[in-house]
Amino acid sequence: MPGEQPSNEEEQGVSEGEEKTTEERPVEEKPVEKENPVIPLELIVSRIIDGDTIVLNTDERVRLICIDTPEQGEAGYQEAKDYLTSLVLGKSVLLEKDVSEIDMYGRLLRYVYLEDLFVNGELVKKWFW
Repeated sequence: MPGEQPSNEEEQGVSEGEEKTTEERPVEEKPVEKENPVIPLELIVSRIIDGDTIVLNTDERVRLICIDTPEQGEAGYQEAKDYLTSLVLGKSVLLEKDVSEIDMYGRLLRYVYLEDLFVNGELVKKWFW
């Protein structure tokens, strides 16, 4: 009615028929966007150990997942090493991790990509696995 003072519920914006709640709602925090201080490192193959292991410009050794070429002294060793050399030596590569991080020798276990070429798959096509 005109001239009446609003009730406490009306002051707080509660309409007739609504239940007044006193519980506090948590304030949603917005994530703070930070600039990414990490600069992507270009990975260049600097050395070929054998047909299934490369060394990067970061000095990390990488074992190609699912590839098992002949070891030094075994038939096919030089052919496998030469083929991998022709594919990736001195070139920029991308690495993709699978389930395991490293092998028992401390090498990174990775799928290796050279532009649009899946290097591990290319070696399988050539029967180096």
